[in-house]
Amino acid sequence: MPRYTRRTTSRKASRRPGRPVENEVSQREKLLEAACIQLVAVGAESLTLREVARRAGVSPSLANYYFVDRRGLIEAVRNERLLPLSRALCRSMQERRNDPGSGIAAFIQNFHGVAARNPWFAPMLFLHTPKGREDEPGHPADALAPIVELLGQLVAAAQQTGAVRRDLRVENAVLSLLSLCAFAYVARDAFATQLGLDRSLGGAPALTLHQMAILRGGLQSPRQESRS
Repeated sequence: MPRYTRRTTSRKASRRPGRPVENEVSQREKLLEAACIQLVAVGAESLTLREVARRAGVSPSLANYYFVDRRGLIEAVRNERLLPLSRALCRSMQERRNDPGSGIAAFIQNFHGVAARNPWFAPMLFLHTPKGREDEPGHPADALAPIVELLGQLVAAAQQTGAVRRDLRVENAVLSLLSLCAFAYVARDAFATQLGLDRSLGGAPALTLHQMAILRGGLQSPRQESRS
């Protein structure tokens, strides 16, 4: 009886012609990182695979291979960069829903960690969505919407417990929180230097403590507050 041997096809042999073999992960990661930077610089409508490839130091054909077109690249940024960070921030707030004041504090602390590690993250909050395309699926801003929604829920709950003033509109409070956290990372370099902002990961704890102090006590000194 003849003995049959099972043929195995190596992963390398199964690649289609022209598919890159070496450093695939690192090259794709470079393209995604370059896309994030370029996206906040020029917006979704002006993003091009050729410019992203140039920034990443790879050939445009490689960008076309991985993402096909501009929309595919934007969806990859949303799904592989923004969504994981958004979910992590939301998870830190959800874990403290029974103590909404603590949840807001956790958001501020974790936001600074995320923004310091990923300089493009905070500017994504302010990324312009072209008129008429607000509901277009796959837009990067979609990934950040859950943060705004959950933060609003925490603020409303904190108002009920007395941790946040009840005379504030929830929407305005959320806007203030996001603006306070994001400004250090969206300010122009010259302005950040003038203010002495440390946007590195090492500077995140100091920014967190400062902003928590502002939120808890405002700018007025305790002595002035007692006299008013």
